[in-house]
Amino acid sequence: MEGADPGPHTEQEQFDASIDTDALLRLEQFNPELGNGDVQELLDGSRTSEIVEHHTQSTYNSQIQNDIAKLHSRYGTPFAAFLNLEDIDLSGGGHSLAQQFHSCYLGSFNTYEELAQSHIRALGWQEEIDKLIRTEAIPPGFFTWDYKVVIKLITEAWDIVELDGWLHQFSK
Repeated sequence: MEGADPGPHTEQEQFDASIDTDALLRLEQFNPELGNGDVQELLDGSRTSEIVEHHTQSTYNSQIQNDIAKLHSRYGTPFAAFLNLEDIDLSGGGHSLAQQFHSCYLGSFNTYEELAQSHIRALGWQEEIDKLIRTEAIPPGFFTWDYKVVIKLITEAWDIVELDGWLHQFSK
């Protein structure tokens, strides 16, 4: 078809085309409890620039350095936290980095208690406790969560990176 735009052909072109469209959607999808101000704060983190600067001035080729800067500008603090993980592969370039980030980033939280509460809700535990309380007429406040135990389980199963006042959760 003459004159039709065939779209991006290479992985790099696909990466460049996709990065502008999905950053905020991804952050909102992984962090449904966060308001717009919180999402914006995640994008504007203060320490993130020094982490990204370290990776963009490293021994990687200029394309990878460029891709890291682009990904940081789109995902902010969560992406900078991702760069702190030990087992990421930076050699694959932007498309690979974006895929790695998307596959392991689980969310960002203000506190460890908020992180624990999120997992308790996600696992359906709170709902089951609430049913038990209603069914058995147990007085309010009788059950409390030991967040230290829940957090210990979380940190054994997932990577938690503290950065710019946020806790960023990644699958191991």
